[in-house]
Amino acid sequence: MKKILLSSLLIANGVIASPFVVEDIRINGALSGAEAGIISNLPVKIGQRVTDRNLTQIVQQLFVQKRFDDVSAKREGNAIVINVVERPLISNITIEGNKAVPTKALKENLKTNLIVKGEFFDAKKLEAFKQELVNHYHSIGRYSAKVNAIVKPLSNGQVDVALNITENEVSYVKEIHFKGNKAFDEDTLISKLDIQPDVSKWNIFQSSKYEAQALKRDTDILRNFYLNQGYVKFMINDVKTDFSNGKKDVKLTYKVTEGSQYKVSSVRLIGETANLEKELKAILMEYTPGDLFRAKDLDALKEKLVYRLGEEGYGAAEVQMSLSFNEEAKSVAIAYIIEAGKRLYVRRIRFEGNDVTADSTLRREMRQQEGTWLSTTAAS
Repeated sequence: MKKILLSSLLIANGVIASPFVVEDIRINGALSGAEAGIISNLPVKIGQRVTDRNLTQIVQQLFVQKRFDDVSAKREGNAIVINVVERPLISNITIEGNKAVPTKALKENLKTNLIVKGEFFDAKKLEAFKQELVNHYHSIGRYSAKVNAIVKPLSNGQVDVALNITENEVSYVKEIHFKGNKAFDEDTLISKLDIQPDVSKWNIFQSSKYEAQALKRDTDILRNFYLNQGYVKFMINDVKTDFSNGKKDVKLTYKVTEGSQYKVSSVRLIGETANLEKELKAILMEYTPGDLFRAKDLDALKEKLVYRLGEEGYGAAEVQMSLSFNEEAKSVAIAYIIEAGKRLYVRRIRFEGNDVTADSTLRREMRQQEGTWLSTTAAS
């Protein structure tokens, strides 16, 4: 885009002083035999009267084709001279050294990024692909993987591209430590995690393999564990990763802030309950004030409220949970905010794809009937 703007500025500053009729169009820098094809697709033709704007359009149109690294256009007499730096065509692509990632998958991704035989070579696209591939290897535990791309110019102006991959070994977690934990000791916390330190490779029930997805899963496990023990304000401040032994060994250090343990002082409803307040309050009776804050139980109450509203036709009901803290008493008041929305009426039920069974037969089996209020229970 910067190059397009620069070309426009050059034209505006007097490269073309006045409109003129084009007598010739010349292309400099294109690969042999490509000039005629480029000229035939230009927005300007010989015999046409052109202005500064037409020159800008030429530059813009050629850049959009993504086959040039640089484009400029100028007037020489009554001719338009277009200078281009054309990208070479890719003659061939080879891939070597990959085992953990199938060659077919690599070729499909290269094709998606237009890095294939017959396409114009784009160095930036290749570099971006290399980085994405390295990131993928990291995500599957190969943190010492390397990807080297070799671009070999050919005598015909094309290039060969070779991807040489060194996958190296998988990284394994040897140690896990915690900083900031007081309520639970290190062994207790480690026992909750999926990634276990220094597990034998022959252990089919546990793994020490270090993968980004597994680490993300463990942070969620740790957070949920604390939230279900009353630590509402628990935070994972950082997970420090230290590599050693050529990135084959990993030490993880979780830095956490536990916060205080809270009990639930009250649970109530607010908002639009669609005259179902009595039924909805009965659901809240399942949680006794004075109990520890347990996120999974409170989330279950929320789902039951949505379910009950759906049974009465409020299929688009929304329920949000609001927390009010009493730091002195170390308690939290829970308010479920109800937005029942409109009650939905089933006007018609349509069946599709039933080539053998008649609609009437299917309707007899339906718990949800036409001409009645929607029941999400019956519909499901």
